[in-house]
Amino acid sequence: MVGYDDSRQLTHEFGGPREKLWGLSLSGLQLWNSIRSVDFLESLPEVDRDRIGATGESGGGTQTFLVAAVDARIKVAAPVNMISLHMQGGCLCENAPGLRLDTNNVELAALFAPRPLLMVAATGDWTNETPEVEYPAMRRIYALFGAEDRVHSVQFQAPHNYNRNSREAVYNWMARWLQHAPVDVQVSERPFTVERLTDLLVFLGRSLPDGALTANQLVDHWIASARRQLHDGDSRIFQSALLHALTLERRPSRDGAASKVIVSAGVDPDVDAALLRAGFTVRQVRVTPYDAEAAAKIDHFDTYNRTAASQRVADIVQALDENPGAMIVAGGDFGLPALLAAAVVPVARAIVDVGRFDNGSDQAFVERVYIPGLRRAGDFQTAIAMTRGRVEIHNAADRFTLEGARVQRDKLTPQQIAALLR
Repeated sequence: MVGYDDSRQLTHEFGGPREKLWGLSLSGLQLWNSIRSVDFLESLPEVDRDRIGATGESGGGTQTFLVAAVDARIKVAAPVNMISLHMQGGCLCENAPGLRLDTNNVELAALFAPRPLLMVAATGDWTNETPEVEYPAMRRIYALFGAEDRVHSVQFQAPHNYNRNSREAVYNWMARWLQHAPVDVQVSERPFTVERLTDLLVFLGRSLPDGALTANQLVDHWIASARRQLHDGDSRIFQSALLHALTLERRPSRDGAASKVIVSAGVDPDVDAALLRAGFTVRQVRVTPYDAEAAAKIDHFDTYNRTAASQRVADIVQALDENPGAMIVAGGDFGLPALLAAAVVPVARAIVDVGRFDNGSDQAFVERVYIPGLRRAGDFQTAIAMTRGRVEIHNAADRFTLEGARVQRDKLTPQQIAALLR
């Protein structure tokens, strides 16, 4: 676990809004560490790369089913005391932004199917219902693969821990599937002596090496690396990453004549009035209520819910879906989200007031268009590359730059906006 034992360069509270914008989180970092651990194991001559299993308890159980879901080299998994629907992870290391938006731990763990999965539970914690609730749900998913024999659940009368009974159940499961042992194999734990901490830890009582980067220096290093990748990488990867950050699917292009409908979001009433006088039909975006004060009181809110900016993007996308071929005029809190929505849904024309936004400032993104992963995906530059219509941006800050869009520093009048759309 990051922040424990020898992993001292970062604390177990690593991350914040800026880091999340760049795709950096404690949960993500630990998942990357798990993947790199498998890389290390594969390098050892005594390791059979086709027989690697994973297990862990509590937060380690979450890490187990996450790495098993994303890394096909994990052949057998045994997450302990963690696959629950009524408490899905209370630690920062289990709560990446957007991880459980419209999904849950059963579905995440089921990504491992049809590989062998053991669900270990305890009566004294939040897995007390696993045999009756989560396990049957998992079996239904494994049944889709005809693999019901590859998922199993055991539960012990115990509090939240990784006790000997749980460990021996995992030994049995691993022996069955990694060593081709009989179904009823029983592996007893042999007596052992725990190694001394001085033998286990490199940095016990010692300082980190000279030149070791601080947490802030590491973040700056990672962001600089991400910027280089944005400049030199495959644009298709960043477009996919943007859709992932927005948790939306791209809509196909639509044929047909241009619409006289304008989707309006966050603009002054006199803009809508000018559009109506010019003969356009104006459709207002239906805004999903968002209580920022209430959201701030909920731990890990953005693990399960959209941020305010992300919800605005989704609201605009819905309005454009309902008005095929429409153009969009947006401003206020909806100006910047409109640039992202235009990357998702085909838009004939977009005129967007960005309210003097500076797209070179991470802090500006945090304050006005906070969507985890957005900067890592190339934010508005990637969005413009995906947008199929013409985009006019006005009221931009002096440092605002965006290739592929017409950018004006001055704010357009309602009459100018209507004239541009004719």
